[in-house]
Amino acid sequence: MKNICSVILAVLLLTGISFAQIGVTGGVNVSNFKGVGLYNFNNRTGITVGLYLDLPGSGFNFMPSILYSQKGATFSSSEYSDNGQLISIDATMKYDYFEIPLMAKYTIEINRNFSPFLLAGPYLGILVSSTLTGTGSAAGQDPLTVATNITNQQTFDYGFAFGGGASFTMGNTSFSVNIHYSIGMLTADKNQLKNSALSVMIGFLL
Repeated sequence: MKNICSVILAVLLLTGISFAQIGVTGGVNVSNFKGVGLYNFNNRTGITVGLYLDLPGSGFNFMPSILYSQKGATFSSSEYSDNGQLISIDATMKYDYFEIPLMAKYTIEINRNFSPFLLAGPYLGILVSSTLTGTGSAAGQDPLTVATNITNQQTFDYGFAFGGGASFTMGNTSFSVNIHYSIGMLTADKNQLKNSALSVMIGFLL
């Protein structure tokens, strides 16, 4: 954890241009896996929160972020036990990361109160935890829930993100809303599964 904090601090210092503004941001991730797997995966809904640097003005600039991002997916399955009883299983694979998106930002300054923008750039993810929680149920029996750590996962993830949004100023408050989609380029586990997520976020300048 100390090494992760050092990386985060270094990124903030290296990108801390004197006229950049620091903001806080948060929102929702709707994530899933892409690739070959044993199950048909469904979306997992998680949170994403963190800090970002914003460079004012029109045209191209740079907007790096430091985020805690919850990703993964859910799946359902039916399996027969050794005694032939059908057991229904609902499970969630939770992959949580510290992420560092390094986004290029193109701003169209309509007026001082409203500026739409486009975002695109790479991101680096550092795995914080990977867990599997599942609930199994059979006819006539109470459901049983178990949780376990997923082992032998990739420590890092990297990929590309793109999207857009708009910045607003209302009185003394400056905030932005953006939607972006991220695609992992590195497999998250041994089954060739790659992260993907649609993120809806709102940010406030400090």
